[in-house]
Amino acid sequence: MKKLIMGLALAANISVFAQPTIEIGLLLDTSGSMGGLINKTRNTLWEVLNILDDTHKNGEIPKVSLGIYSYGNGVSPDAQDEIVMISNLTTDHDSLSLKFFELGATGSLELAGKTISKSVKEFNWTEEGDFKALFLAGNETLKQGEVSVESASELTLDNDIFLNTIYANDSYISGPSKIPSFGASTRAPLRKIPVGNSSRGQFNQEDIIKEEWNNLAVLSGGSFAHISNNEVLAHIDTPFDSKLLELDQELNKTFVYFGKFGHSSYQQMINLDSQIGNSSSSAMVSRGRYKVGHGYSVKKWDLVEAYFEGSINIADVDKKTLQKDLQGLNDIDLIMHLTKMKKLRKDIKNETKELYKKHKEYVDQKRLEMGKKTIEMVMIDSLKEQLSKKGFDFK
Repeated sequence: MKKLIMGLALAANISVFAQPTIEIGLLLDTSGSMGGLINKTRNTLWEVLNILDDTHKNGEIPKVSLGIYSYGNGVSPDAQDEIVMISNLTTDHDSLSLKFFELGATGSLELAGKTISKSVKEFNWTEEGDFKALFLAGNETLKQGEVSVESASELTLDNDIFLNTIYANDSYISGPSKIPSFGASTRAPLRKIPVGNSSRGQFNQEDIIKEEWNNLAVLSGGSFAHISNNEVLAHIDTPFDSKLLELDQELNKTFVYFGKFGHSSYQQMINLDSQIGNSSSSAMVSRGRYKVGHGYSVKKWDLVEAYFEGSINIADVDKKTLQKDLQGLNDIDLIMHLTKMKKLRKDIKNETKELYKKHKEYVDQKRLEMGKKTIEMVMIDSLKEQLSKKGFDFK
């Protein structure tokens, strides 16, 4: 019977698979030394999301949810143990990004074990989710607090969550280090943490802490990477940037806000564009690509998407909530306007996607020549490997 139902569904071009889920939690050390990494993570969020936009499982486009915990932070002076859920797992990546701008780096107590444990227990994970992962980033010893990272690691394994560690320290090679730095997709063997002198040379405190981060990833079945926390990589200008930014401005003109919160939601998008653009033009280029992808849904406030997806009837639209030049249109004229915007948006999306491919190839080549790993490169390498293990594929 099951085969018959699947056969009929396929014949009718109906998917027999539920929408797959990708859920990723970022656990960020926001103590005083981590300001550079926070800024880089915020600016590169869209590049990671763009990679996930090209991901499928069983031919289905996944629902991508992100969440953030901060630990060792200065977000809330009254926060117990300085651990704060900045955002639960959500598909509203705009709201999550806005919260990123509120993060500061002023704390001191880094309770990694307790943060991992809280994220496993308190993030709103899908019970039978297809892919779950945590990225723990920081630069201090993991041996702080009453909850050990070893016990927290067991929690992640019990809940089928990949735990990846990013040791963010400006000393790529400390003095020089006798312990190698492993790439994001490389499994370094679990080793006894060295103490004091070694036959190969002197291990310093940074070497020992780095090994703690490596061992945690190994215990958890995740990946380990060592990157700089404050080094700012030069913006890579490409011949495609100005056109991509222009296309994003044209895309914004195709949105038709409606409803009680339509205008404020549209304005939030515009304000976020401005904040990201002022912070990093390359981040805004990546965000522009994200806005034309599968994961960017605006049907709650954009009448073009809402109408053509069948979420609302034109007769039910309160025209007083539309922009002034549309309020006087009758239903037929309003539908004609929406149809025009839909066609224009489709053309902008197609052009943006094609141009962004060229932009990405150009940037990737330049980064390869520079020979340094950035946090988004580390995350993307880990995600591609781990998603493949869970049956996802990439375009």
